[in-house]
Amino acid sequence: MKRIIILFFLCYTIPLIAQHTDPIQEAMANYDYETALSLIAQKKSTPLLLLQKGKALRGLGLTTEALATYQEIIRYDTTNTRAFIEAAECCRTLANYNQALKYYEHALDLNPENKYARIQYISLLLSQQKFREALGESSLMTEKDSSAIALHLQAQSFEGMGELLPAAGCYYNIQAKYPDDYLAASKLGALNISGSYFDEAIEATEKYRQIDSTNISVNRQNALAYCLKQDYPTAIRRYEYLVSQGDSSFHTCYYLGISYYAAEKYYEAHDFLEVARAERCLETFLKTRPKNDKEEAEMNERGELILGKSNYYNAAANWLKDIQSKQKIEDFFQNSAPQPPLPKKDK
Repeated sequence: MKRIIILFFLCYTIPLIAQHTDPIQEAMANYDYETALSLIAQKKSTPLLLLQKGKALRGLGLTTEALATYQEIIRYDTTNTRAFIEAAECCRTLANYNQALKYYEHALDLNPENKYARIQYISLLLSQQKFREALGESSLMTEKDSSAIALHLQAQSFEGMGELLPAAGCYYNIQAKYPDDYLAASKLGALNISGSYFDEAIEATEKYRQIDSTNISVNRQNALAYCLKQDYPTAIRRYEYLVSQGDSSFHTCYYLGISYYAAEKYYEAHDFLEVARAERCLETFLKTRPKNDKEEAEMNERGELILGKSNYYNAAANWLKDIQSKQKIEDFFQNSAPQPPLPKKDK
C-alpha cells in the first residue's frame, strides 16, 4: 500500500513540475539564447533577469551589449558580486584589462573569499606582467590555500620576477602534493635545464612519467635533458616517440637530429636537421607577411599558379602546414634523392 501511495504521488507531482518549468531557464539551459532574450524582453527587469540577459548576450558574442547589461545591474546594486565578476570577464574579452582589474577588485572587496574571482584577478595581473602585484596576491592566497592552482600562480609570479629558485620550490611543492600535475613536472624540467641541472630535470620528469609516460610536454623536457646530458640513445628513444605522436616541432626535429648525429646515424640526422631548418626558415619568412595580406592563390587559365608576392606567402604557409602535419617525417622526404652523409666528427 505504501508503494502505491508513493507511485501515485510521483505521477501527480512530475506533471506539475513540468508545468512550472521557467521557459527562460529552459531556453538558457538549451543554449537557445535568442529565445531567452525574446522572453526576457517581455518581462519587467530584475537583477536575476539581467544576469541571464548578460549571459545570453555573451553566448551570442555580443560582449559590448553584455557589459552594458552588467553595468546596469551595478548602477542599481553595488553589492552584486556576480555582476562585477561578469563585467570583468566582458572587459577582459574586450581587451580593456585595466577596467577588468578594477571590477575584479570590487568583487573581492565584496567577497574576499571568492576563489574564482581571486584566481582570475591574479591570472590577469600575470598576463599584464604585473608580477610583483601578482606575487603579493598569490602569496596571500597560499597562506590559506595550498591547492595546485594557488601554488602555480605563486610560481608564475616568481618566474616573472626572475626568481627562479623560489619558482622551482613552488613546483617541487606541487609535485610532492599533486604527483599527477604534469605542468609542474614540465616546468621543473625546463627550469633545471636552464640552470644546466640535467640530472634534476631528468629526475623530475621521470617521476611524472611513472604516472603517465605519454605526456608530450613532459616528454619534450625529458628528452632534451637526456640530449644535453649526452645520453643520446635515451634521447633518441624519447624523441622518436614524440615524432611517432605527430610532434614535428622545430626543437624536436633539431635535437633528434643532433642526437642522431652524435650517435653517428648520419642519414637520419641529415633528414631531421633539414626539417628543422626548413621549418625555421618558413616561420621567419611568414613573419614578414603584411597583416592585411589575405589574397587567395591566383591561377591562370591552365590552372597554373601565378607567383605573385601573396602567392609566395600562401605557398610557404602550405609548406609549413605540411611539415607540421602528423605525417611521419620520412614521408616528407620519400620523393627526394638520397643525400650524402654529413662528414664524420673528429674523435
